[in-house]
Amino acid sequence: SNLILHGAQEVLGDDRDNIEQYSTLYLLGMVICDQNDGVRYELLGAFKIWLTTLVERLDHHFRLLPMILPCTTDPHPKIRALAIDLLTELGRFHMLDNEDLSIVTTLSTRHISLKDIIWYADDAYPDMNKISVQSTLPQPPADLAHRPSIGTRMCVADACRRWLPDCLKRLNDVEWSIPLSKMTRRHVALRCLQATIRYTENNAVQHLQSILDAMYKCVLDDDAVLQQEVLYTVELLGRFI
Repeated sequence: SNLILHGAQEVLGDDRDNIEQYSTLYLLGMVICDQNDGVRYELLGAFKIWLTTLVERLDHHFRLLPMILPCTTDPHPKIRALAIDLLTELGRFHMLDNEDLSIVTTLSTRHISLKDIIWYADDAYPDMNKISVQSTLPQPPADLAHRPSIGTRMCVADACRRWLPDCLKRLNDVEWSIPLSKMTRRHVALRCLQATIRYTENNAVQHLQSILDAMYKCVLDDDAVLQQEVLYTVELLGRFI
């Protein structure tokens, strides 16, 4: 972690996902899925330091957010809380980074349009009790009081187009095992997709076709848990579109 803070952040730029050529991100992706709760918690803490103190922190959003989002449904409550707190902090940074978008800026160049403002007005939230399929994961509270801030939602929505294609590809990945983990790459990818939908809300509609294509293939899997999570994911997506 200290090496990253002292100028070695270039190693995060090697994002090759090749089992024969272990990149730094490939190894981090393995460690964040480690079966030891302490290991996952400490790495998540390192992510928090990197994404809040590095000058180039914005360059690493699309690399590290896909590892952070699945932690919002981690079985360990401390890890879930840390992941949600980190995403909230990144949302605060996002708002500060874009605070120069004053009211005199034209709508064509504003980061947040009137359409966004109308949707993000905190006066309504989809009723998650209408989802008929229960997730096997400890999902975060889904109500207006626990809704992610607009900064967090915009932060995830801005970066997800960079990682979503790879996430959907992993849902039907042949190389599915993760060393030293109880999870498979497909389960982690599905957890990432669920969290991405929850944090992007109706912005997910622009990726609707590719998401559904991946879901159609994934639901045919023999894994009963995976099938149940696919059905939950589709219903979750339906609550926001």
